[in-house]
Amino acid sequence: MLDLAKIRARLCHEIRAAELHHAPFPHFWLDNVFTSAEMEQIVQVIRDETHFQDVGSGMKVLEIWKEAENLKQVSAQRAHFLRALNCDLFTQSIAELIFQRFRPSLMKNFETVFGADAKGKLDAIALSDWDLAGAINIRAQGNQLPPHIDWPNRLVSVVLYLDPDGGADESWGTRLFDVDRANIVDPWSNFAKVPGITEPDINIDSYSLIPFKHGRIAIFLNSLWSYHGAFITPTNNAARRWCMVKGINMTLEKTEEIFALPKELRLF
Repeated sequence: MLDLAKIRARLCHEIRAAELHHAPFPHFWLDNVFTSAEMEQIVQVIRDETHFQDVGSGMKVLEIWKEAENLKQVSAQRAHFLRALNCDLFTQSIAELIFQRFRPSLMKNFETVFGADAKGKLDAIALSDWDLAGAINIRAQGNQLPPHIDWPNRLVSVVLYLDPDGGADESWGTRLFDVDRANIVDPWSNFAKVPGITEPDINIDSYSLIPFKHGRIAIFLNSLWSYHGAFITPTNNAARRWCMVKGINMTLEKTEEIFALPKELRLF
């Protein structure tokens, strides 16, 4: 079993020490959280695809958030490991620490959106229970995650890159698209769209890449302008893009309070 206390200590240290990049929007990544032996343990547990759900278009998903149906189907030993990885390593205090790294950047975004009300809106934020987030995704070669922004309840995305197959390409990392805010006439309408819709005005050739590397944790701030995606281009081997994804979200109540969400979004 993983020594979670040691890994949490390294994770906290790396979060505090990581260089925060501001272009095209705030992000950083961590490379020294897991040892090679710890990554091998993780790979041995997750590589069994028996209970992954095939959601089409070359993508499979295993939900590992607290009380997820997938966890009720796997063996007790495997479920215990996955819960520990998702909930006991990536704890609420870790979510708060990551959020604080982005707080100044979020304040600037809120000033742009809310003007004089920005500080009050920011102070009103309450984070959702981080145990309620977490999934492992497998994307086959040729699968695309087109440029998109997430629901407004998503404050930060945390993505652990995994390569159980061996041979994943670094170009499969998260692409952060460089958009001209002036050309986004109505960002609020985009914020309310179903995530995953490609924006026709986004130049897919203008982006910063967080290169895919086994064990790297990519972390970036969500906003009305944080278009991101991933393109899993074919290679000469059979590797696929694996990752564990955890979103740091606001509670639905606070999301509605701050962003005045329409009724049709309140279930998400």
